[in-house]
Amino acid sequence: MTLKFCLSVAAISITFLCQPGLGDIQPNDLGAYATAFETHEPDQFVFLKDHANAARIIGIGESTHGTADFTELPRELLSYLSAECGYNTLIIESMVGEVAYLNDYVLGKRDDLDHILIDINTSWRYRTIQFIELINWIRVYNETHRDNPIEIHGMEMQIVHADAQRVGDYLQFVGSQTEVPDIGLHLWQQVTRDQQSEWFTQLQVILSEFESNQESWASAHGQDAYWTAYHHAEVMQQFLLAIAQTREQRKHDLRDIYMAENVEWIMWQRGEESKALVWAHNSHIADGVDNGIVDVLGHQLRKRFGDSYFAIASLFGTGSYYAFPPNANEVGWKFELYDRKTIQADTFTASLEQLGSPNVFVDFRAARADSATLDCELNAPMKIMSGAGAQQYPTETRLDNLGSKFDGVIYLDETGPIEWMNMD
Repeated sequence: MTLKFCLSVAAISITFLCQPGLGDIQPNDLGAYATAFETHEPDQFVFLKDHANAARIIGIGESTHGTADFTELPRELLSYLSAECGYNTLIIESMVGEVAYLNDYVLGKRDDLDHILIDINTSWRYRTIQFIELINWIRVYNETHRDNPIEIHGMEMQIVHADAQRVGDYLQFVGSQTEVPDIGLHLWQQVTRDQQSEWFTQLQVILSEFESNQESWASAHGQDAYWTAYHHAEVMQQFLLAIAQTREQRKHDLRDIYMAENVEWIMWQRGEESKALVWAHNSHIADGVDNGIVDVLGHQLRKRFGDSYFAIASLFGTGSYYAFPPNANEVGWKFELYDRKTIQADTFTASLEQLGSPNVFVDFRAARADSATLDCELNAPMKIMSGAGAQQYPTETRLDNLGSKFDGVIYLDETGPIEWMNMD
């Protein structure tokens, strides 16, 4: 009885002492955990070495999709991580089936990158000069590292047309006559219940055929080819289960859950010694709740991989970027070029600018571990400059639990917009 009472009093005391207020944390508080760096080139990232060696997955977020530097950053970071810390996998916020064709390209199995990006890829984010440079860097790297090449994988299931194509190709390869449904919709389109039922029934036949022929197909044509094709069928099922939801929020929920499941599958498929860089928007990389009320990808990865998942947010000071307008449904889905020329003085973004020049990394994980006061203060919401996802955020600033949802933050002082590839 006495023991319980003492524990209760201690808990109350801790709660009372740790009541951070908005904006309590000051730049000087984090100075010991900040590392300034000049450029986002590979030799600059030595400050991540200890964390990268201890982690199996590093998540690198971006605060805007339409920023060139947030594609260049993963490329240079991957260059460092592969050379110094054994990372051999890049996982991106794109469709599982579509990125499988990009993986064939970086492994030297095909040479039609323009066709893949224009005709197979469905995301504008990857039709850029910066992304082409990233892909071609991986391909060149692999030419001299054939014993441990870098693979690129997608984790999304919003569009599964390419997954269906990969399943169909495999079934044809093993001599099956089973037809694969051609699902050409995306997750947010409307589809009749009869069509959902027809597709689902067809897919159960395919999955059953895979399962009943596992031993013979895997023996004759390889375990890796079997499980990869089977996973594409699983991704199709993820899509069908998500699109059947009557509430849009449930689609958001399932999307992030399935992204995490697909990352977990990739890590299994790549082997126990594999290490991955996962690149997506900050809102997915975060170890917390976002996209409405979703336990997002990063939080799912934390539950699966524990502290071997190290999540990094990326923010920027000034610069231009492309995004759809916040009211795109009313004015049309046409890209606009946004230009941030100033940083509000009362934001954490401004604090980052003071912590290091021109760029800085702040190690939140170390700060939380070393200081109970910082741990408390980092759990408070921070006011940051907003940026964009695919769409521009409606307000210039917003509150975000940056210090508790991420293990660190990379701040780039000045950035520029993505450059579109030639589509002719």
